[in-house]
Amino acid sequence: ASHELKTPLTSIKAYMQLLERADLKQVERNLVTKANSNINKLNNLIGDLLDVTKLQSGQLRLNIAPFELKKMIMESVENVQHMYNSHELKIVGEIPDLTIEGDILRLEQAMNNLLLNAIKYSPGTASVYINVKLLQHEVRIAVTDKGIGISKENQERIFGRFYRAKELSPVISGLGMGLFISQEIINRHHGKLGVESEPGKGSTFYILLPLSSSGHKS
Repeated sequence: ASHELKTPLTSIKAYMQLLERADLKQVERNLVTKANSNINKLNNLIGDLLDVTKLQSGQLRLNIAPFELKKMIMESVENVQHMYNSHELKIVGEIPDLTIEGDILRLEQAMNNLLLNAIKYSPGTASVYINVKLLQHEVRIAVTDKGIGISKENQERIFGRFYRAKELSPVISGLGMGLFISQEIINRHHGKLGVESEPGKGSTFYILLPLSSSGHKS
């Protein structure tokens, strides 16, 4: 079903791109921009559904290769910042110059999800903070917001498939798949995805990735 949905969506996006090139009035151009934004959201949801299906069937494959950690993080930050200007994404300190092994596209997907969540869960604030620390056997990538926070009870559940915290459902959109997919991606890199949070004071989601390439799962 997800594949079938993607075909007409691709056509719709192509038509919208043609409209963007037309001689439109400002009001019409604004409508096209809003339509494109919703097409992107729908495309992301379909992508998540496909990933969950692949995870359930054991068909999500990783393409493991050496990559520059700093480059991956900077590209993720720049891409999300380009899409959302409601928050400033601030890198705290220096990102270590490291080359590690992993699937750069899938890890960037997990990173994007943490950044997008930080923006969504901190309405009314201005910044999201990214901090990268080199530990003895691993690297820690942390994304911190000063938003609504997550209760202890929900911290134990938010990584479950399709789980949505009840108090967030009226204001936060999505199907609750992003963290589940991200955790599976990190697990398959022999790493860990965790959260530290307090209601009303914000959240820190962090990724721990091993410096050694041993133990990678495909």
